[in-house]
Amino acid sequence: EDLKTGERIHVFNTHFDHMGQLARLMSAKLIISKIEQMTNENDKVILMGDFNCNPSSEPIKEIKKHLKDGKDLSKNGLKGPEATFNGFDKEIENIGTIDHIFIRNFTVSSYKHITKKRKNKLQLSDHYPVLAVIGIR
Repeated sequence: EDLKTGERIHVFNTHFDHMGQLARLMSAKLIISKIEQMTNENDKVILMGDFNCNPSSEPIKEIKKHLKDGKDLSKNGLKGPEATFNGFDKEIENIGTIDHIFIRNFTVSSYKHITKKRKNKLQLSDHYPVLAVIGIR
């Protein structure tokens, strides 16, 4: 909380189940419920993490009823590949964007899936990092 203005920024991070569709939907409802309990409509909110869900899934639709997708708000659109899961470069099916950043009461100047590898050409993780440059409105 900003001591001068009283403005509050809430940051939430999550990792949804990778197997159960119902578990992911219930996780989305639970985290939105907790966000609503802890914040008011003027508070700034960031919800990010590995949702194990693509943008057209029911859990993501549930979240987007309450928060905006940072990728959709980006002034410059998405930079980098659509997929955020790389499986450490193993041959995998492209499962699309499963890592997301959702926001409330922010602007987004850029949104990027970072594909930089280590010097030894290995991936840093089995997921690409997601970066959103946000601004306070």
